Parts: sequence; structure tokens; C-alpha cells
Amino acid sequence: MLPHAEDCEIILGRKWRLKYNRIYNRRFDSSKMDRLSGNRMTYTPIEDGLRKCMDEFVREGYRIDQRRAVSEAYFDRVLHTHTKLSEFNGIKQKVKYIIARYTPYFAYKRIRNR
Repeated sequence: MLPHAEDCEIILGRKWRLKYNRIYNRRFDSSKMDRLSGNRMTYTPIEDGLRKCMDEFVREGYRIDQRRAVSEAYFDRVLHTHTKLSEFNGIKQKVKYIIARYTPYFAYKRIRNR
């Protein structure tokens, strides 16, 4: 487990996914989709897909959505970094980030969830 895994479980609300996600070696099989489509499915090689995603990320910029404001604050706090407020979409997200980043918000969440 990660050093901050327990806090991540509380903050992100994904306790079981974080705890057990890597226990299983998963193998994905697209044969059902191929049968459903009559073998007309085309797949993008992973290198091309990642390149396309990264190009779009660089071209479009990165905006933090509302669900991520608190988690962004948590990781900034742990890593001793800061996210520019201009990266958030709206005042509500900025306020959530500021409260979570600069107050004892996470300590309160830890106590409340035990």
C-alpha cells in the first residue's frame, strides 16, 4: 500500500478499489465486441492513442473539474505543491480547493471517517 493510502481512501472515497485493484491480473478480451460488430471494430495502437491524448492535453490545456478540487488540494498538500487557481472552473471549485488545501479539512475527514 502507498504511504498515504488510508488518507487516499478517505479523500477519494474509493477504499476497495485502491485496496484490491492490483491483486488481480486482468486480461481484456475484445472478442465479444468483435462478434457484436461483425468484426468491423478497429483498434488504435496504444502508442498512437496515448500520443493523441497527450497532444490534445497540451493543445487544449488542463482544467480541474469540480470533483477533483478536493483531491487536487490533498495531493498538493502531501507533495508540498500548489495548483494555480486559474486552473479551476469557477469560484466554487476555487473555494473548495482553498479550504481543503489550507485548513485542517483532511484531519477532520480522517477523524469523521473512523
